[in-house]
Amino acid sequence: MKFARSIILTLVLMLSLATVASATPLNQDFSEPANNSPLTTYQFSQNEVHSWIQSPTDIDFWNFVSPKTVVQQIWLQPPSGTFYELAIFEYPGGSSLAHVFAYGGTASLLYVYLQAGKKYSIMIKSHNGSYDDTSTNFYTVGLPGLF
Repeated sequence: MKFARSIILTLVLMLSLATVASATPLNQDFSEPANNSPLTTYQFSQNEVHSWIQSPTDIDFWNFVSPKTVVQQIWLQPPSGTFYELAIFEYPGGSSLAHVFAYGGTASLLYVYLQAGKKYSIMIKSHNGSYDDTSTNFYTVGLPGLF
């Protein structure tokens, strides 16, 4: 019985952690400050991630393990009035594999070769000092069909 309870508790915990990349009000953004470094950020396995750049110097990182070998489309849509950069790196760092700039309200995309089982980091930052500082004004990163 204890074993069954521990399995259920583990499943509930895993499911609750699976939603860490969803948007929340800024004063409740539990991804900060952990997502300020590829070494401390969350690993996600969704096709979209939503969050905020909360100041001109804020940099967000999101890690994932590619489930397949593929040339993957990755897109960034920053909120209106902002200008952001997205770059993807092989974890835990090194040279950028690809990057793209995106103006607010318009999605910009890139294509990058991913290998199954390899870990990658996505970085999002302001390119001109603009940022999204309200709970309804967040950026979205998409990896269509990867997960």
